[in-house]
Amino acid sequence: MDQGVSRRDLLAASLISFNAFTWAYLTAGLLKKALEFYLIQPSEQLLYLALYYFALGAFNIVGQIVPKIVRRINFLHAWTVYGGLITFLPALFPNFLLNHLASFAFILGASVGIGIPSTLAYLSDMTAIQERGTVSGITLFVSYVSLVILGLTVQSLDLIKSSLVYALWRFWALATVLLRPREPEIDEREKPYPVSRAQRISSFVLYLIPWTMFSLVDQSTKPVVKFKTELVFPEKEFLGFLNVTGVIVGGLSSLIGGVQSDRLGRKRTIILALVFLGLGYAILGLTPYESVSQFYFAVVNGIAWGVLTSTFVFTIWGDLAPKGSREKYYSIGVSPLFLAGVVSITLTDVLAQIGAERVFYLACLMLFLSIIPLLAAPETLPHDVVERRRFKKYMKEAKRLREGVKSL
Repeated sequence: MDQGVSRRDLLAASLISFNAFTWAYLTAGLLKKALEFYLIQPSEQLLYLALYYFALGAFNIVGQIVPKIVRRINFLHAWTVYGGLITFLPALFPNFLLNHLASFAFILGASVGIGIPSTLAYLSDMTAIQERGTVSGITLFVSYVSLVILGLTVQSLDLIKSSLVYALWRFWALATVLLRPREPEIDEREKPYPVSRAQRISSFVLYLIPWTMFSLVDQSTKPVVKFKTELVFPEKEFLGFLNVTGVIVGGLSSLIGGVQSDRLGRKRTIILALVFLGLGYAILGLTPYESVSQFYFAVVNGIAWGVLTSTFVFTIWGDLAPKGSREKYYSIGVSPLFLAGVVSITLTDVLAQIGAERVFYLACLMLFLSIIPLLAAPETLPHDVVERRRFKKYMKEAKRLREGVKSL
């Protein structure tokens, strides 16, 4: 916990981020359910999804400006109300929505994107750099578990009932008002790592490149992976089991990855996740029709997604940005995730012509290439934090050894 921040403030920031992350994930599912409810053809659905991701990415950039005009806490509460109302539209106006699906897709994406920078920056401002990974990991772990429960709950519900459930889920974030969260005090002595502006920008770019490459690989290969998985496992029940397994593994790995990034460092944790995922794509390319390969990839992909979401989306950009003005760093830092959503839709036909095996080999190559910039990037976790923890671990082991000798 950061100096000058109470546990109440940290709890409020964590709950706001938890609710926002789960709701943002659910909105994409709500749009897909709306497109299926109105019998939109699969080829046309891609256009609506592209519009959703475009609006999300565009208003994510706009969102970094809002806290300069409106007090951040007030904006986050207003964003909660606005998001809940937008999510409730299919239940309020189901017939009207039929003729305005494009507008709904755009507004839904915009309602998600505009508040992301402030949400992530607020959580980052409330955490000390040596605890940021752990707090992010816990927040994501609870989010993934909640998504599994919510997904199973609304699976059999129609569009109108799902809209109501998602809106109520969004509105409960207003309960954080009772905690009376405060804006963090900006300590002018606090310096992000690295200190100089030139080093900070270069470090930002060196971390942004692998994150962008991973996002493009992940989003672009999803349709291909899904197609191959359906060929190996035609049973819908087992496909659902694989999806749930991936989400659960993602939640556990986000928790473990967050804790390890505070112990081993951000860079080492990210490299390990990329290596594991690259090997997963390589095995999938060699034996795409083997059930063991499909299951192994589902697990590895969940691990990588959990670790990289914890480190990239929540942690890295907060490490590099100065306290009190982190919205700009988070806005640009998470943009590749939304940009990849649009790019993957436009590349669907191209990837289909290349062939699944070649796509997996290409994905493996890109992931291993993405490690190169990380080798030149500085570690954002301060060296003294790592050394202090190593010293404490050494002292505990020495104390245990001394007690063992005395007992003899």
